Amino acid sequence: MLRFAVMSLALVALPVAVSAGSFTGTWHGALRLNGQSCTIQVVLAPNGSYVQTARCGTVTTEQSGSYKIFPDNEIGFTVVDWEPKTRYVVGSQVGSGHVERNAKPPGGMFKITVTGPNSMVWKDVDYGGAITMIRG
Repeated sequence: MLRFAVMSLALVALPVAVSAGSFTGTWHGALRLNGQSCTIQVVLAPNGSYVQTARCGTVTTEQSGSYKIFPDNEIGFTVVDWEPKTRYVVGSQVGSGHVERNAKPPGGMFKITVTGPNSMVWKDVDYGGAITMIRG
């Protein structure tokens, strides 16, 4: 009897399978990064393209590219374009510095757990962080 109860609980805990069609739209999330409040907006288009905007304080970054939904409830992002492409690095002397090119963001792979019709948790498979995303 105990084995059946444990099996039943395990089956209930499985995440709902997602498909690209049920996943499109504008998703919003929030997190704290190094003590700073940040917001994330990800727009997922039906054609498999995405645009992500992240704001932390006065800093805004953007990346775009393609995404793919995998059968094991994962979403993968491939970055094609990003902003800003450069940044100013302050030098050691007052008034000195130079401009450096920003590296291409790595994209990422996230495990998806659906928590409602318009909410899900994305867990970064490489770094372990998680964010709740709300559609709307």
